[in-house]
This record gives sequence, C-alpha cells and structure tokens, in this order.
Amino acid sequence: MGRAPIQSTRTTTKQRNRWDGAWTIVAFSVPETQRQLRHSIRTSLRWLGFAALYDGLWCSPRQEQDAALAVLADLGVHSATVMRAEIDARSTVHALSAWDLEALRRQYQEFEEEFCPMLDDAQRGTLTASRALVQRTKVMDSWRSFPGIEPDLPVDLLPEDWPRSRMRELFVELYVSLALIAKARCQQIVANHSPELAALVTHHAVVEPSA
Repeated sequence: MGRAPIQSTRTTTKQRNRWDGAWTIVAFSVPETQRQLRHSIRTSLRWLGFAALYDGLWCSPRQEQDAALAVLADLGVHSATVMRAEIDARSTVHALSAWDLEALRRQYQEFEEEFCPMLDDAQRGTLTASRALVQRTKVMDSWRSFPGIEPDLPVDLLPEDWPRSRMRELFVELYVSLALIAKARCQQIVANHSPELAALVTHHAVVEPSA
C-alpha cells in the first residue's frame, strides 16, 4: 500500500506514437573473446528500446541516436555505427520481426484471463477486504512486468487489435476500484500491532502522464 504511485516514466503516449517511417540502426562488431562487453552492449540497447534484428545489428523506431552513441561511448566501443534509415519494403526480413509480438500478445491474454473476472467481482462488490488487498497487490506486481517486455512501439507498426491500451485500462480499473477496500484491510492488519500507525496507512492512485 505504501509503494510509489503507478505512473509512466516514458514520454507521453501521444509523443511516442509519432513515427516518421525511419529506424535508428546500431551496428557493432565485438570479438567473441569480449563476451562481457557484448552482453553489456545488448543489455544497454535493450533498455533503450532496441531489439536485435541480427546479432550485431539492433534497431528502434525511436530517434535514439544520441542515447545509443552515449551508451557505446560509455562502454568504450569503437567499432560501431549508428544511423537513422528507412528499410526497403522489398526486404525479406522486416525490422518489426526483431520483437516477438505474438509472445507478448499471449502474455497480455493471460493477464486478461486472470484479472478480467476479478474486475467483475470488484464491480459487483463481492470481494472480501482480504481478497481485495491480495488481488490489488497481485495485479500491480503483474502489470509492473510489462514495461520490461513491452517495446512500446508506435501504433503505426502494431496490429489494429493490439491489446496494450485495453489491458492498461483493465489494470487501471481494477487497481483503482480495489483501492479503498484494500486500504481498509491494510489498516486493520497494522492496527493489530500498532493502532497509532494504522492511521498513517494510505493508498496511491494512477498518475496519468501529462499530454
């Protein structure tokens, strides 16, 4: 109950969903003997939202040239090229294949299957306070896993039925609807050990990024 508010640390959805049709490409060559360096490059690029199209060729639809160059410089990589380029539509392998979107879709489906019935119960008021506290914690922890696997690609690149927005709405509705009853249960638990501290128990809301 005392965790920080759930909020986006990325650029606003409106800004991030703009796409100019070009990709930021990072090509690097590191000897097999420098496996730790290769691992560090991959990890750093992945955190920037890049994905591997080939072993030494990574791509992102975002304009991340400066960030990529900074990462490579910090790691002491001297055999790398960063560019912004369009991919010929006749290519047999498209940059979008660097992400396993079907696997991510399945995870979203699992999230929906688990928590949609819970939202129905919450809206009908059939959840006990204890269950509300457990489920609010569970949905929060489950949702927190998505920023690490969701590439946050521009909508222009995603299937029309991509579930990202719908699943976020499900998360927000459940997280918010369970807030007060979960808070009450948490206060009861704390009061059993320290009544004076129970009054300090609070809950956080969902903070939407500014437009």
